[in-house]
Amino acid sequence: MSITNSTPVYLDNSEFFMNSGNIVNLSWPKVSEAFVKPLTSHVISFPGYDWTEPYPGSIIKEGHTMGLMISDDFFMDETAANKSTTVLTGLTFNIPKSMKSNRKALPMHPSWYICRHIFISTNAAIKKSGDENTCDALPLDCKNDLAAALTNDWGYKNEDSMCSQSIADPIPQSCVGTFGFSRQDILTINSTTLADPVLGPPLANSNPQQYGWHIGTGYH
Repeated sequence: MSITNSTPVYLDNSEFFMNSGNIVNLSWPKVSEAFVKPLTSHVISFPGYDWTEPYPGSIIKEGHTMGLMISDDFFMDETAANKSTTVLTGLTFNIPKSMKSNRKALPMHPSWYICRHIFISTNAAIKKSGDENTCDALPLDCKNDLAAALTNDWGYKNEDSMCSQSIADPIPQSCVGTFGFSRQDILTINSTTLADPVLGPPLANSNPQQYGWHIGTGYH
């Protein structure tokens, strides 16, 4: 399979799922096809800011979205004698139309740096809350601790990132009882990455992208 025709996927939701050893390359045409009619999908809209303007920008109440899609059983290698399958989950992120031109993101002002923190939960109550577009399943102390963890050290914790947390940092202890234990992955955006022809599209597009965020459920 040509590397230019493949998409990187985290193979399984292990504790350190974000490690490079957990990445497999799957056929992008087949992954894309699997998400044409996903088993389930959900999109949530939330207020955000216009990052085409100098920080802090003007607030935009609607148009920033995050989408989640889950595929039916996906064959890892149809040519193998043992036809293992996995279930793929994909995330998409989109921005308001006012921040696009010809369906492409307008340039980000260089004063911005965005950190998107991804935690994975298998708790049914958390899923139900997410389906209802709320965080009501999380206790107040968890919400407060999570907000503090993701913002208090923003801009000076790491030499190579502005984010307040690092990849693989755990969710606050006050969240474990309800959300479950989870280590985080982080997607970062600045004016350079958004303008990149490969890295940019997955950061601001509602459609599945070749280099978007995908994870499987291991081999079945």
